[in-house]
Amino acid sequence: MSLGYSQKLIDGATKFENIEDALRIRKGLLRAKTVVIIGGGNLGVELASLAREMGKEVYLIEGQSRLLNFMSQESSAYAEKKLREMGVNVLLNTKVEKIEDNTVYAEDQKIRGDLIVPSIGFKGPSILKELGLTTINDRMVVNEYLQSVDQEDVHGAGDCSTTKEFIPMSAQVAVQAGRTAMLNAIGFERKFSYRQYAIIVRIGNEYFGDLLGKFVRGRVAELAEKLGIHRAIKLLK
Repeated sequence: MSLGYSQKLIDGATKFENIEDALRIRKGLLRAKTVVIIGGGNLGVELASLAREMGKEVYLIEGQSRLLNFMSQESSAYAEKKLREMGVNVLLNTKVEKIEDNTVYAEDQKIRGDLIVPSIGFKGPSILKELGLTTINDRMVVNEYLQSVDQEDVHGAGDCSTTKEFIPMSAQVAVQAGRTAMLNAIGFERKFSYRQYAIIVRIGNEYFGDLLGKFVRGRVAELAEKLGIHRAIKLLK
């Protein structure tokens, strides 16, 4: 199985689950004056940058103490610095309590937005649990060979599956998992291990992020991003 991800619905916000949602958000961006983004991961950071480049007033709300909290401290600090320089209102350590009447209630603040987009709440598709398979966050639990822990003839790859130790939702990891799952489904017995060679983010025209665990930016980061795309395409051939 390679069924992708779904997103937990948040009342009052525009979900970001599929192409139709992306097109709806693009239309909303064109009309909006104020954009509120919930979640400071890759998606939230890049969307905040784009909205600000379009001249929107932008609020980026993150519940943790830093943006991109799965990346290096250097990447987190650089993302915050760049966004604040652009004029994005970055709110850290801020929990969203509810969304009502186009207003985000976040602790002691009320932020009204013409477009409210959550970049959080990503999970597996609900059909896996409905089929009676063991899941974590609606992601099918698989063993080290990417076999379902319930059905040995069912393999999972990508965002819809995870081990008990956790597999990150990442395009490059999904490609690696897809290749291993395919081989094992036709009779091989290969244990799955992944490696995130690079996690690159773009703010404005600048690329930056972590390459083999080291902070990089500028041309090196851009090349790392393109190399990652190239490697993924090669694995799919």
